Amino acid sequence: MDAALVEAKGAVALADRVARTPWLKGDPRELRADAWSAVGRALETRGRAATDAKSSGEDLAGAVAAYRRAVEIDPGSFEAWTNLGNLLAATGAEARLAEAADALGRAHALHPDHEPTVLQRLTLLYKLHRDGEAKALFDEASARFGASRALRRLSARLEAETGSDPDAADRKLVELWRSDGADLETLTLLHALRKARALEAWGKARTTRDKAALAQAVAAYDRVLEVAPRDADAQIGAGDALFLDGAFAAARARYEQAFAVAPSSAWIKNLAARAGLLEGLELAHAGKEDEAARVIATIVRAAPPRLDLGFGTLDAEVARLEPAAETVITGAGGAEATIARALLVGAALFVGGDEGGAEASFRRGTGILGAPPPAGSRLEALADMAA
Repeated sequence: MDAALVEAKGAVALADRVARTPWLKGDPRELRADAWSAVGRALETRGRAATDAKSSGEDLAGAVAAYRRAVEIDPGSFEAWTNLGNLLAATGAEARLAEAADALGRAHALHPDHEPTVLQRLTLLYKLHRDGEAKALFDEASARFGASRALRRLSARLEAETGSDPDAADRKLVELWRSDGADLETLTLLHALRKARALEAWGKARTTRDKAALAQAVAAYDRVLEVAPRDADAQIGAGDALFLDGAFAAARARYEQAFAVAPSSAWIKNLAARAGLLEGLELAHAGKEDEAARVIATIVRAAPPRLDLGFGTLDAEVARLEPAAETVITGAGGAEATIARALLVGAALFVGGDEGGAEASFRRGTGILGAPPPAGSRLEALADMAA
């Protein structure tokens, strides 16, 4: 048992003894309620820090019981009512939200000028669809606190969460954030709102595969990036929508940007490689083999953990293809460049399931050699790979 809990339980025992003292003047309820609130705080702190669900649940349930005991002893304890309401709201299921709202209502009645309590109760009332009570409390809060940042932020949040007017919520949050760029709470809320809307747009686009819906999903993710430029998930989401729309080059660019901000996530390179491979195949089939080879060279240079379109895998060949990629990327000319391009395009065609096209590409590469290349040269290595 930690020191804070031991001390709090000692305070409960001491308060009980004091309350039984015959010569005590005054009401001991406040002292006893404060002691039980201290027990609740100690249990709540330990429960939130616990790493296993069982211990956490037991401590948090104990904290709720301690807060309830505190308000039972002293119904005028603002702190106990507030702690009880906040903890029930944070850990209770929907059945407990009503009790949480009522507990915060008791706290509000005791201290109507405490804005955080008002804001938390407003949130719960809207979640419980007690709209009449919520409107009355909002009007009261507006009259009491004016257009405070916290109240304006909550108003926007509720508009977004209830779906009543998410565009208006976005505008309010942008205005609030621009008035104070250091307001991280508003920025975090705006980021979360835009991300939720982007996920909704992507879900619709993925289901319908409608081009307009896919464009809307990309635009929604770009709005996320306006407020969180280093959000790798948003870049990946935009890339996925572009990929589904067949815009493989644009998709690859998004995946590469995502990897740039999350370099420890090697799997993102797989996404970029997949998009790049399809981009290269499109170029190859359109007769643009030089451009196709440059794209495939970029993929090889990135060394993705896995590259698979369902027909063949290129990951085992990436190391072998590195000399060809190096030749294309450095802009070398002559026979080396010709064979290197043929190798890269042929490998891509093979992974894409076009074995005949791959063999033809390899033959075109080796067909330019009129004589065996010098032993030990890069040209010999490239020719051996294409053979």
